[in-house]
Amino acid sequence: MSKEEIVSWLRTKIEELENELRVLKSMLELMEGGEGWKPGERPEEVKVGRRKIAVLYRGDYYVRIVPQFPMPDVSEIRNYLENILSEIKEIQARTGVESGEELARLIIKNSPEGFVTEITFENLYSAVELLKAKAALKHSVEVGWHIYKARDKEQDQL
Repeated sequence: MSKEEIVSWLRTKIEELENELRVLKSMLELMEGGEGWKPGERPEEVKVGRRKIAVLYRGDYYVRIVPQFPMPDVSEIRNYLENILSEIKEIQARTGVESGEELARLIIKNSPEGFVTEITFENLYSAVELLKAKAALKHSVEVGWHIYKARDKEQDQL
């Protein structure tokens, strides 16, 4: 084989692999309900008992969680997360955020059916902020799981 043939084969193979990777990422996204794993993130399973209910992803300056069940979007959970966001912003105000750095923010993504598909805390710069957000996300999904199971049980009784 000539050098040109090898280069051509390598380019074709890389293109095929990139297409396969795109398909696999799309499948993962569909299965997880949210955006799925992104390069550089550290995933962690969240369980209730032995049942996996969510995957928590930690990036450099954010933490996000993707529920593995149709998590109801209830005001109690939103209010709790907003309170945690306020606490994190207070920490940032006390410790001083570097110029150019944005304050923490909360993003809640919903499915067309009204279920929570992903919750993210962004712009977290210290270990304390990351840990506080991580704990809040885990707690929120656990509460969401119990609400979901209670509603499911009510439906069975009707």
